[in-house]
Formats: sequence, C-alpha cells, structure tokens
Amino acid sequence: EAVRHGRRALLVEAQDFASGTSSRSTKLVHGGLRYLRQGQFHQTRQCVLEREKLIAEGVGLVNRVAFSLVTFPGDRMPRWIYGVGLALYDAIAWKWAHQSLSREELISRNPPLAGSAIQGGYQYTDSQVDDARLVIRVLREAVRHGGTAINYVRAEQLLRSADGHVRGVVLRDTADG
Repeated sequence: EAVRHGRRALLVEAQDFASGTSSRSTKLVHGGLRYLRQGQFHQTRQCVLEREKLIAEGVGLVNRVAFSLVTFPGDRMPRWIYGVGLALYDAIAWKWAHQSLSREELISRNPPLAGSAIQGGYQYTDSQVDDARLVIRVLREAVRHGGTAINYVRAEQLLRSADGHVRGVVLRDTADG
C-alpha cells in the first residue's frame, strides 16, 4: 500500500514469507457474522466490504465456501432468530446468499448428521483464502511497483537522526548470520 502511494518501502521477514501467523490462520475470510450478535452493524459492514474486495481482487485465491448452521431441540436460540440474523447479514452484504434447509436437506448435504436430532437450519456463504499465495501475490505487486521485499533477514535496530527520524536500519541475514 505504501508503494502504491509513492512511498519507498522495504519489507524484511526473518523466516519465509507467510510463515508464522499467516500460515497458521483459519484461512477464513468472514464477513463479520459474529459481530451481528453484539449489534456491531458497522463492523459487520466493514468486514463484508473487505471480504468482497478480496474476492474481486484475489481471483483464484479467495473463494466462496458454504457453511451449514443447524438447530437442535433445546437450543438456546430458536431457529427463526438464526434466519433473521442471516437475512440481516445478507442485507448488509447486499447479497441474498443464505437459504433455509429442512432436516432432510441438511442430512443429504452433510451425511454425518444422519441419526442426529437436528431439526433443520440454514446454509450461508463466507470465504476461504489460500493465505500463503495471497501474501506472495501482494509481495510481487509491491516489488513490481518499486518496493523491496527480502526474507531470511531480521531487522535488528532502527537508525535515527538527531531529531528522531528513522534514517536506516541494521539488518541481519538469518540464513548465514
């Protein structure tokens, strides 16, 4: 992003790019459905917008995936509340993407549920990302626009001028020291 705004940018990574947190994530790009329960509509909208942007820009890297939400006898929230929540979620996304499913439809789509006491439920969509490939795509784009990205290099210390501005950095090659 810095490079796109005309700034000089250097990224150093002590390990492989996309190692650490990125490689250990759930790989889900959710639209913020969980925020609806707390009434955080603005947060949900922001998540939906980011998800849709990633889907549009990350063709082949971010794909829609279906989720089933099932209800059982004795659930604390009745099935209709989930339906209202998913309808609101879809309205915030400006996409009608959920559907109500009967017990039989859910079992046919999710055979391990056979024999359970499910009453019915819903199917909705969010997205999943190939996060390592997304990181590499972003890095390549940044380098193509003039940025620099180096892995197996650790930032050891920032070098500052007398007025406190960063003027350099001490780097260490982690592959051979």
